[in-house]
Amino acid sequence: MPSPASPAALGGQVYVFFLALLAGDAVGLLYDLFRATLRPARKRGWGDLLDLLFWLPASLLLATAMVLGNWLEFRFYPLLGVGAGLVLYFTLASPAVYGSLLALRRATGAGARRVVLGGRRRLSPVARRVGAGLRRLTTALRRPLSRAKRRRLGRLRRLVRLGRLRRLRRRPPRRR
Repeated sequence: MPSPASPAALGGQVYVFFLALLAGDAVGLLYDLFRATLRPARKRGWGDLLDLLFWLPASLLLATAMVLGNWLEFRFYPLLGVGAGLVLYFTLASPAVYGSLLALRRATGAGARRVVLGGRRRLSPVARRVGAGLRRLTTALRRPLSRAKRRRLGRLRRLVRLGRLRRLRRRPPRRR
């Protein structure tokens, strides 16, 4: 007797197709959730990390659906089911879901700001300094050092090692 997910049983194939369709819908919902909640972070240059954070759960979700459906037997119709699920989600449900997630993010963001800041619009001086320091740190980590800055940093390290820090002064770079 063939298993329910075997290719020999038409009912098993329909089951696998609809399971893949639901997996495609779930990946679309996950994409909208990431897109709505993490959009400000993407604008700050964290796109690659966010792509990794999206694809880890998405691939686990698809692998789980394929294991539950057809024990990872490679067939073409589960791929069609995932693609059809994505198309259905993005044409029918995504505009409403994404709009409501954006509205929820705006509402919770404004509420969280009021709670943290105590109803005031301005940050305290300490919070401003901490925020500015974190902003400078992340900017410095994302931007590679120029050749002149690397040279100055190496010279500073040598002088600190030798104990001659006071001899450090700005000199114009040598022309070659």
